[in-house]
Amino acid sequence: MCSKVTGVDRKELEDKYQHLNIGMQGMSLANRTRGALNKDAKLEAPTGLLEKMNKLVAPIHKENGEKSAVAAKVKADKDAKAKAEKLEATKVQAAKDATATKAA
Repeated sequence: MCSKVTGVDRKELEDKYQHLNIGMQGMSLANRTRGALNKDAKLEAPTGLLEKMNKLVAPIHKENGEKSAVAAKVKADKDAKAKAEKLEATKVQAAKDATATKAA
């Protein structure tokens, strides 16, 4: 599909991206296809191409969103734990200071 939309020979595209894993190849070709379609309004995507591309990447976007949510939760938990530990350390230090003041 990419070669049809971009006008670049399929063999040339295969040679250019053969060193990448299959996921990176797909991403690169999709980006080139999308870029060509965005750049030249006269180009027409083969029937259903954009829908197929969106369907392919939807699970990836969903997974990335879920990973971001999990990462945000982990960070919030870590920050809350650090804040609680700092508060506890402050309380311990205040107790030590109070004990030292009484002893003096």
